[in-house]
Amino acid sequence: MTLLNGSKLIIMTALAAMCAACEIDQGGGPTPQPVVQTAAVTYGPIEGFSSVIVNGEIIPINSSVILANGVPVAETDLNVGQVVRVLSLIENNAQSALLVEYQANVTGPVSAVDTVNGVLTVLGQTVNLSAVVNFDIPGVTTIDDIVVGTNIEVSALKDTNGDLFASYLGVPAINNQFSLGTSISAVDLNTMQFTLGGVTIDYSQASILEIPFGQPAIGQVVLVTGVSLGGAGELIADSVVQLAAEPGIFSVADTDLNSANAASLNTNQLSAFTANFVGFIEISDNATNLTINNVTVSFDAMTTIVGGAAADLNVGTRVRVSGEVTNLGNVLAAEITIL
Repeated sequence: MTLLNGSKLIIMTALAAMCAACEIDQGGGPTPQPVVQTAAVTYGPIEGFSSVIVNGEIIPINSSVILANGVPVAETDLNVGQVVRVLSLIENNAQSALLVEYQANVTGPVSAVDTVNGVLTVLGQTVNLSAVVNFDIPGVTTIDDIVVGTNIEVSALKDTNGDLFASYLGVPAINNQFSLGTSISAVDLNTMQFTLGGVTIDYSQASILEIPFGQPAIGQVVLVTGVSLGGAGELIADSVVQLAAEPGIFSVADTDLNSANAASLNTNQLSAFTANFVGFIEISDNATNLTINNVTVSFDAMTTIVGGAAADLNVGTRVRVSGEVTNLGNVLAAEITIL
């Protein structure tokens, strides 16, 4: 996706249209007031259902498109704790979702359970259960109930070390299928293997290879699915599909207005584009700027910091940010909450 080199043009066009609407009617009657529209992206774990509640926002989703692991589903197929991206339209202060997307980080067998530290290992991924987790697995209410070998689905936020902080553990839709979605860190074209989240992926037998030029490349965000592991523990891929954004991370892609266009958002009267998301601080100057994943968050004296002060905005801290998308990959924060 590409954004917002065109965002200024979109907003200028919208403003021009709004100004034109303010001109006096030739018939002398009162001019109708323009409808004020704001696009919004909300990213975080589902907190409840009155429609859908994410980061404290109650967002009606009656007529929205809902995708779970790439498949169209109903609202009733979503679960508390699943990390979602919600694209919505706020029209004269009334908000409604256009697109709700959920993608699991990993599905696969649990290979290790550390009940002391509250950590699981799933398909090579470190899954931290220190936060509030919705256990949507029959017979499981705590980490003590999880048995090595159990196949589970994990939805989580990813920290700066690549560890997953789970908010949802469930039963995979296809019980014997493994999946992993993240960015490629190494590629060996000769052996037809690449490294994904520390796991070796053998794509030589993949029947679906939906990536640019049909070849994996370092930095590509992909979803790999398969049903078997090789003798060296490598995942034998049946499918390798490029993802627009990495599960567990709010990224530059989420600040792209073209994603709004993909959701049939009418940008003709768009006055602003806002973001409300959760993530871990990667870089901080404790004064005016943060980097959360690859998104730059600017703040100033007008920004409200909840739960602390600017000095507390340190690398590795989990925060919730709400503010305005000023351009591609940049958010001006109105509020930063330390979680």
